[in-house]
Amino acid sequence: MTQPAPLTRPQLERLWRWERNMIRYYAMAMTLIAAVAAVAVAYGDIPWVRRSMLALILLLVLAATIVQFRERCPRCGRRIGSQSRLLLPDKCKGCGVKFERPPKLDSELDN
Repeated sequence: MTQPAPLTRPQLERLWRWERNMIRYYAMAMTLIAAVAAVAVAYGDIPWVRRSMLALILLLVLAATIVQFRERCPRCGRRIGSQSRLLLPDKCKGCGVKFERPPKLDSELDN
């Protein structure tokens, strides 16, 4: 089986952007969960606070699901989120195209 042609720079940049967004989302989610836990300790006996926290957690899970499974392989269209959690896999499990790592640090790519 021959190796598929490498992805173009714009295709790779889109995948790298998705990966950075996944990492940022994870960091925000963990911060929000810690804040909700602190509120639960302080005000967990109030029913509307408990319901609000539950609704917030459910929204967080829904948003995480949407972000995770939104991106697809540029070649075959297979969802990347089902192949790897949070980070970009080394290659697509569907078509085998390699997902190269960015040549520079993420902060340098944003500029």
